[in-house]
Amino acid sequence: MGQAIVAAELCGIKSVRFPAHISKNAYQRQDGLLDAPSEILLPGPDLHAGLTIPSQCPEGTQHNWYHNPCVNITAREYKRVMMEYVRPVLGADLSACMSNSTPIEEDLLTIHLRNDDIMQYVYMFWGQPPCSMYEKIILEEKFKKRSSRRSWWWAQGRGPASRGCAASRREQGLKIYEDFCALARARHLVLSFSSFSISAALLSKEVRTIYRRKDSDWEGRLRAIINCDVWPGVRMLEYGVRVQLGVGAKKDEGGAKLAREFLTTFPMEQIQGPFLCCAK
Repeated sequence: MGQAIVAAELCGIKSVRFPAHISKNAYQRQDGLLDAPSEILLPGPDLHAGLTIPSQCPEGTQHNWYHNPCVNITAREYKRVMMEYVRPVLGADLSACMSNSTPIEEDLLTIHLRNDDIMQYVYMFWGQPPCSMYEKIILEEKFKKRSSRRSWWWAQGRGPASRGCAASRREQGLKIYEDFCALARARHLVLSFSSFSISAALLSKEVRTIYRRKDSDWEGRLRAIINCDVWPGVRMLEYGVRVQLGVGAKKDEGGAKLAREFLTTFPMEQIQGPFLCCAK
């Protein structure tokens, strides 16, 4: 939604229409996250009749916004769009959860794990942080509590285990909107290589510190809508791993074994950082 609205604003289009929600597709298990209208009207003059597509947006009239969005958009600009247009149309349960007046835990580190990239889609695991990165954050930042939230969970219900990853367990039976709410209400959030946790950060009023792996291909492969030009009141810290072992890894037991070894045994001493992520 955010990418389509940004493109509409840049092109001077006053209306953005959305297709019906796809609830049967297993990859799109997002029931309860949105109660979006079929159309959102944008302010400003309608320039559609004399449309000139900006150079930062893709040419043509049909696009998959996830794979081919407008480029060179700052995180603070996406933040404005997400707060102005997307947060008001969140699902009722999610909206109520995110607006909960319960005090935020200041000493809690919330970690998102994108499970499919760890077990099912092992050829993508290279973008995910190893457990030792979480361990380094917990030890150096002196967090007393930590919570992991998982999206697109595995059929086996199993995950990697090491000192860093085994420190917390996901509460079973939570609905997807409850997981998203926990990420959006986190004061200190570790991103996975996933649009799920990124969206939660951009819709959050609570987050103050964002952590992520520095050398993941955020722009090239993920087309991430978060970058170093973050919004006021937030700092983003990055950690270097310099390992891309998963490129070309096959979706088989051999690839899964390689993924598990990397995620659970990569030494903390080789994690670089933290580096403050600042706009250039």
